[in-house]
Amino acid sequence: MSLFPLIGEACSPELACVEPEGVAYAFGKIANSGITINDAKSCQLCKLGDWIYRCPGCDFKSCSLSCITQHKSRFNCNGKRKMTEFLTRKQITQEALTQDYNYLSEVTRVAENSERELKRLDTNMERSRSKKLHTLAKKMEKYQIELIITSIGLSRAQANKSHWNTEKKTGIWSIDFQINPVQTEPFKFTFHSINGEHSLAQIFQSRVLHRMLNDKRVAAKDSLRTFLFKNKDDSILQTSAASLHYLMPTLSSKPSKPTYYILNANLPFQEALRSTKFYEYPTISVYAEIPSNFSTLDAGAPASGSSSDETSESESSSSEPSCQNSDEIDLADL
Repeated sequence: MSLFPLIGEACSPELACVEPEGVAYAFGKIANSGITINDAKSCQLCKLGDWIYRCPGCDFKSCSLSCITQHKSRFNCNGKRKMTEFLTRKQITQEALTQDYNYLSEVTRVAENSERELKRLDTNMERSRSKKLHTLAKKMEKYQIELIITSIGLSRAQANKSHWNTEKKTGIWSIDFQINPVQTEPFKFTFHSINGEHSLAQIFQSRVLHRMLNDKRVAAKDSLRTFLFKNKDDSILQTSAASLHYLMPTLSSKPSKPTYYILNANLPFQEALRSTKFYEYPTISVYAEIPSNFSTLDAGAPASGSSSDETSESESSSSEPSCQNSDEIDLADL
């Protein structure tokens, strides 16, 4: 009878003696530890039968499914080998190398599957997003608005929820508002689902002002007080929403010499954006007074090449009741 199967079965957890040169070493370990051949063959849990299964996680030897389950519960073992565990030179066997190879193959497979799934999701998102955005961009051409659609991988593209509403026949916009008080740091708020037929004054009153009044940051409320009110109890307005200055940076704007479009607060938002260009969705900076170092361009006026039909349409839109009476901010409505 060959000794090798016996030696392989008799090895303790720290032994990896499957090679012929390990025979003497294995017998020496068994002799020094006081383990008999019979003990080495027995199930380490019940001691009744010979062990059949070796746990990849802790090398525990068991004879049945019941003993395997009990050993996992008793020793808090998950039954999986720790793939990143350090192995000594003596522990590096063919079995260990095979397990490492299988582990790396599994990692590669999961990574490739994840990459394919991300590409599929990105493609589906891009198709859905592009259809809505391209429709909006097409509709905005009559206002000479150039909406530049970027890659879905950019954070601004992912945050953009702007689209064309077929039922309402208007754009539904995402807008960044940056409030620029004189004495404190600017505050930025992002809003979605803004009707393009509403004026900037209406949007500021119904969305931005309401957000600032309910912002948990004390500094935001202090900014609001210095921005809009004359006294500390927020009761006397020093300005109206329509008299604030709404600016949008041009794509050619530089930090050293910022250039902004001046937007008309009383026109419908889409009309106020006439002849402008921006990525994904607008960023509106609100000032009580325009800084002297700013270079400004007027927006909202029909371009010289526009048709009389477009001009009359924009005039009709600007005279709609929805855009009137926006000069006053009634805090009771918020």
